[in-house]
Amino acid sequence: MRALALVAAAVVLMSTAAAQTLRPAPQLRAASGLQQTADQRWAAVFAADRTYMQAVGDATRAEIALRRSRGENVAGLETELARMQEQSMSFSMQYLALQEKMQNESRQYALVAAVMRTKHDTVRNSISNVR
Repeated sequence: MRALALVAAAVVLMSTAAAQTLRPAPQLRAASGLQQTADQRWAAVFAADRTYMQAVGDATRAEIALRRSRGENVAGLETELARMQEQSMSFSMQYLALQEKMQNESRQYALVAAVMRTKHDTVRNSISNVR
């Protein structure tokens, strides 16, 4: 039960920290007039997730060490810790895939914008030459 209380406390603390990370300060938003890009916000989400998973892992390892010192069975906690580490790795891989997709979309957008700009400039120059 105490392990669950420690993990629950870590979850509450990390959730609060993650929420604060995702909210830009009002004065910063008002001063710059710009909001964070989607990529920056996703990076903040995944950084908060990594921090959260690290805190939960640390709390779980501490609980395992405490129970081992008492001579208790810790196989269930070790299994759960391994599952959390696998899940964290899965999230990291998903984040990398998301970053790659966003970079590809950015490149495609830049290419289309350049083509449209060239087309616009050509038409504008043609019109000005006719006058």
